[in-house]
Amino acid sequence: DTVRQPDGYQHAFKSSWYLLDASPEALASIERALAEAGLSVTMVYSSGRDLDILPRSADKGQALAWLCNELGIGLDEVVVAGDTNNDRSMFELPGARGIVVANALPELLDMARANPLIYSAKEQFALGVVEGLVHWSVFADARS
Repeated sequence: DTVRQPDGYQHAFKSSWYLLDASPEALASIERALAEAGLSVTMVYSSGRDLDILPRSADKGQALAWLCNELGIGLDEVVVAGDTNNDRSMFELPGARGIVVANALPELLDMARANPLIYSAKEQFALGVVEGLVHWSVFADARS
């Protein structure tokens, strides 16, 4: 059963729901129903419970790509970090370096193992991000 998340998690461009341990079939069924309703959306399922429904063109990766384009920053100059599936689109940006922290979902940890541009931190949470920034020499770059 899907349960709507509290109002603080909702806004005009995101509908958030709790859906515990959804099977791939259940998620596919929801996706089909949304498409049949004429909605052009992307579903992001994270942490075995969080289902976000977003406009198809609105995810973290697309937002970051747009921002980099606006600022004239190459994706190869960017380092992204994350731990859940709503971060996945950032890791899929061509040339962007990534940091997956130790407490990340197994799917992201697997993605990191398969991609040399994604660093798997040994630390969790913010310490993992700092570890990754050191790995990618971001602090050294900031001093020059």
